[in-house]
Amino acid sequence: MKHTKGKWDVAKIISGDAVVYHSLIRADKKRSIATILQNSNAEANANLIASAPKMLAELKMVAIGLKQIDTAWARERVGYAEEAIAKAEGK
Repeated sequence: MKHTKGKWDVAKIISGDAVVYHSLIRADKKRSIATILQNSNAEANANLIASAPKMLAELKMVAIGLKQIDTAWARERVGYAEEAIAKAEGK
């Protein structure tokens, strides 16, 4: 499974004069990946989701680096990282 390519970012849509808005995670200016309805955690949740592609890429690099360390601690962390990567990739 592959995620939507492009830089994910967050945009806020304000409805009329109301301060209520939706946070959108967008891969480009034309399409929305997800909509986060406004609540007390909406902006934080949207920012977390928008950072997912970068975090996945970095976690893959960390796992590669940890494989170079021959300790029980490093092997355990590689296992955790590989589980998270597989889950993110739908495996």
